[in-house]
Amino acid sequence: MIRPSGSRAIAALLAVTFVLLASSCGQTTSATQLPRPAAAPSPPPGGPVPAELLGDWFLPPAAVDAVSSNGTCPSPPNVATCFFRLTFTATNYEQAFTAIGGTTDAGQGGVVVNNNEIDFFSGRICAIPLPGGVGRYTWRLTAGILYFTLISDPCTRSAIYTWGGWSRAL
Repeated sequence: MIRPSGSRAIAALLAVTFVLLASSCGQTTSATQLPRPAAAPSPPPGGPVPAELLGDWFLPPAAVDAVSSNGTCPSPPNVATCFFRLTFTATNYEQAFTAIGGTTDAGQGGVVVNNNEIDFFSGRICAIPLPGGVGRYTWRLTAGILYFTLISDPCTRSAIYTWGGWSRAL
């Protein structure tokens, strides 16, 4: 036979257990809260480089001497031994210059185009990770010559890109 005081104790214990379970329902504990990985920054909006810009573009020797602090062109400079090259694929760019000492990698990264705006980003030499480090320019083709106009660029590309017109041939 169960005594009344024992059944009151069991009832009280069950009531406390029920309240504790009900109050923790829907809550997470710190042990189950895992840090969420940060989303990778997205490239600037835009699409692939248009067909008319794909391939190699060149600046003449005067551009190398104008933007270089150490006069890297041979004397007298000529197009065979001193030039900048900018190459576009659908989603990337690569820039290099040829001067005394051969060809030097001058950077590469991603590129997107949105109408007449072209954005350079994730540049290896610029080394400012997204969402920073985006060089924004407008572009235009006039009589087969490619021109860039600076919108904004935290990196050092603008001296080269805006120096003058880029041509398909040296």
